[in-house]
Amino acid sequence: MSQIRLAVVTAKTSDKEREILNSLIGEERIKYFEPFSFKEMQMMAAAGKTREEIIQAMKEHKAKIREFVRENNPDVAILGHDIDDSILAGDGMRWIHCTHAGVEKSATQAVFDRGIIVTSSAGRNAASLAEHAIMFILALTYDTNHIRDTQKAHKFGLGAGYSRHTALCGKTVGIIGCGHNGTEIAKRLKAFEVRVIGYDRHPREDESFERIVEANDENLRMVARESDFLVLTVSLNNATFHMVDEQLLSVMKPSSYLINIARGGLVDEKALIKALENHVIAGAGLDTFETEPLSADSPLWDMPEVICTPHTTPAVQDMEERQWEYVYRNIKAYLEDGEFENRLRPEDMFTKRKEN
Repeated sequence: MSQIRLAVVTAKTSDKEREILNSLIGEERIKYFEPFSFKEMQMMAAAGKTREEIIQAMKEHKAKIREFVRENNPDVAILGHDIDDSILAGDGMRWIHCTHAGVEKSATQAVFDRGIIVTSSAGRNAASLAEHAIMFILALTYDTNHIRDTQKAHKFGLGAGYSRHTALCGKTVGIIGCGHNGTEIAKRLKAFEVRVIGYDRHPREDESFERIVEANDENLRMVARESDFLVLTVSLNNATFHMVDEQLLSVMKPSSYLINIARGGLVDEKALIKALENHVIAGAGLDTFETEPLSADSPLWDMPEVICTPHTTPAVQDMEERQWEYVYRNIKAYLEDGEFENRLRPEDMFTKRKEN
């Protein structure tokens, strides 16, 4: 059994969460830092602080953490942000947990070279993200952009073309990435009587899917060809960067839609815009983009067959509790030499954008 010698906690904690952490690790072996995240920056801005003052406060916050880590050499860190050089200032770090999802920025060669275990709370908001994806699917199925425009024009009728739309029931949804989010989407789609095909690095049997196929180029093209909706929920790494490119879009049905609630870098945005302009596919629901915020002159804003949301999803009511459950289970894994949940591997690294 391993013991945690000293843990640094920079994530936001309630009294309840501190009580649990203290009982699992030992209060005398934890150093808490008040969080300094985007939320804290917004609060400072609302209080009238200038951009320079906010940046300076952030630098001072990181400097305090760096100094503590360098002097005390903790072996565990529980972060409310991605891994940065301040938390790596010592040489004794063994395990780092990031209490959010989408942690590709924390999967770096430097971290893996040092043998540091990195985990996350991916899945904490999976239920809401699943609803977001289904919102896109239903909105595109029923062309809510057109419905809204017709309502605003005070027209009682959707036009002859609307009769060519068909309902979701009986269609095929391909889910690229069958982790927390993909599985939650598949569970909910069962109620719509659709066929769900999964695509994942780890194929397996799951009652919510007709089947989950192994991740390779041939299977990716097969899922794209068969899907009426191709849903991206896979993590961004060197293998998945621009996985949706001109070639893949060309094998999709002209009546099919692309849904992306994962990362913008999964899609070659120029190729997608070209495919939409040329009616290679019918439309898209996009929550993430290659460059965020999406530029004001992007054609995606005004395409009637596209629905965009600004990388924002409502949180499940108990999201903070869910994110800490991953922490507690991984503390147990650390102490008992067990299996970590949401452990990052070298294949999760994303460096291609830096190379480009």
